[in-house]
Amino acid sequence: MDEKQLRDLIGDVKDGRASRRSFVRRMLALGLTAPMASQMLDFCGVAQAQTKFEYKPTKRGGGGALRLLWWQGATLLNPHFAVGTKDQEGSRIFYEPLAGYGPEGELVPVLAAEIPHKGGRTFGLRVEDGTSAIAYLSDHAPQELGPGPDGWGDYHAAARALADGVDLLIHDAQYTIEELPARGPFGHAAADYAVGLAAH
Repeated sequence: MDEKQLRDLIGDVKDGRASRRSFVRRMLALGLTAPMASQMLDFCGVAQAQTKFEYKPTKRGGGGALRLLWWQGATLLNPHFAVGTKDQEGSRIFYEPLAGYGPEGELVPVLAAEIPHKGGRTFGLRVEDGTSAIAYLSDHAPQELGPGPDGWGDYHAAARALADGVDLLIHDAQYTIEELPARGPFGHAAADYAVGLAAH
């Protein structure tokens, strides 16, 4: 290979007619090392970055669902000491923030209401984004407010407000109806109560 052929080959890489990889392979076949071939391209002004990916979604977020896989699991479950997004997202299940971000980057409010629980305060949550709603009632002991119409606990105003018309109800329900009289004082609900609340 003479100098003109080499300059033509570098020109092909520069103009996008040939890839850096094919150039490096040709140089390896001639007995040069890969770093030397890369330096030749650098010296001639060929950028090392990949060619720009031409993708134009029809709208923001128009490329479909974005799925995130954190490269590292959460290590600090306190958002005030979070080292990065991984810790902030991981702590959400414990700190239950009163707002989050929707698919368009807008703030999505979270309704919180106090629900009965044996031995302390517990809050149920409702999240709406304008298209769907989710209610989350953890450690809910509705029998603390009385037996209710079915004997499983009261369908009280806070629980009804949180669960009204939601697309998904996530509810603490550890016991069967038969287990509730003996285990209800521990502060959890029967599965039938959760089903009844969803039907209200």
